Amino acid sequence: MSDFWKEHVVKWDWVAIGAVAAACATIVAAIGLLLAGRALKAAKDSNAIAARAHRGANIVCRKVDLHRDYAESATKTITQASEFEPAVPASEEATLAQELWLAAASDDDGELPILQTYVPGRALSVSAVLSRGTILASVARETLSFHPVAGGTSVWKRTIGLDDVGVREAMKLLLDIGYDGLAEVEYQVGADGVPRLMEIGPRPHGWLALACAAGVDLPLVAARALIGEAIPDQDPYRVGVEMRWPAGELDRIRDALRIRADLPPEVSRAQVLARSWPPWRPGMLYDNIDSDDPGPWIPEWVRRFAKAR
Repeated sequence: MSDFWKEHVVKWDWVAIGAVAAACATIVAAIGLLLAGRALKAAKDSNAIAARAHRGANIVCRKVDLHRDYAESATKTITQASEFEPAVPASEEATLAQELWLAAASDDDGELPILQTYVPGRALSVSAVLSRGTILASVARETLSFHPVAGGTSVWKRTIGLDDVGVREAMKLLLDIGYDGLAEVEYQVGADGVPRLMEIGPRPHGWLALACAAGVDLPLVAARALIGEAIPDQDPYRVGVEMRWPAGELDRIRDALRIRADLPPEVSRAQVLARSWPPWRPGMLYDNIDSDDPGPWIPEWVRRFAKAR
């Protein structure tokens, strides 16, 4: 080998080899650090889950019926949480799964998501106007169908009497909390006949038209009370007044006919379609359709044409 080859070529060859080796070592070290960081984070999360699950004071919804995806998440969490012994009595597995899922879903400050048990049965609500500890007007209704199907906006609703289950209790609740103004109390009544509170809506809601049709103009009463006008005693509202939302009915049918229909437990497509019948019967009213006020349901192009003429 010539002196030039030994002095230059071989020298640079070793430099290149050293550079490549250093680069490979750097890459391997970076990958090792990344994997170590992920392992450390997983261990930290596992310890946090275990600590949260052991804080029984933070687990407030132990007997919640979880959906299938929640149960799958809980199973994965049990597998990953090494702090817990695998030998768990069969009677405690469901409770532990729920606790672990709730602990994993909670925020860093320990706040848990709000979960409610699914309560099939009657969907009732009471809407009332209160002022200074007095109920000025009230109407109660039962919703026979919703959109979305699992619960949402009332599609088919009917006024019910003040003596129906939970109605007087709902009004007493508004009085007890000292509420002033227009509000709605929604609750479910299961097969056991016990009313279960869903929410209190301190706002105008979607079925005010039904209340007005039944003889009580709740928005007008609320407005007059707000400006300090004297409110005369209200006549009893009519019980059994029905109102339908046509667009909501069509949306329910469309949802039920989808290939992957999102329906609540124990509700079939046939039941959704059957609930849409009859579309009309004597005395039935419809949202936003009133012969005395045709504006809301007349198509926009018709109104523009009439205005142009």
